[in-house]
Amino acid sequence: MDVTFEARNGSFTLEVWYFATVKQMKEMIYKRYRHFPVKAQRLVFQGKELEDDRNTEHYGIIQGSRIRLDLPESLTMYPL
Repeated sequence: MDVTFEARNGSFTLEVWYFATVKQMKEMIYKRYRHFPVKAQRLVFQGKELEDDRNTEHYGIIQGSRIRLDLPESLTMYPL
């Protein structure tokens, strides 16, 4: 399913597996954007910070969902 991630410096869409864990999504982001380490990423959906061991089904993330990607200020200089 396609999920859009929105950060201060732009947005991008990734194909995410159904039942993917939050940590797997962070690893997918890191694979595409090497300057965003997994530990520096904070994902927020519908006002809730997502926990690494939970999956997309737990949070109700579906095709077309938009997830906020919070990064430390020092990483927002990199373009998406």
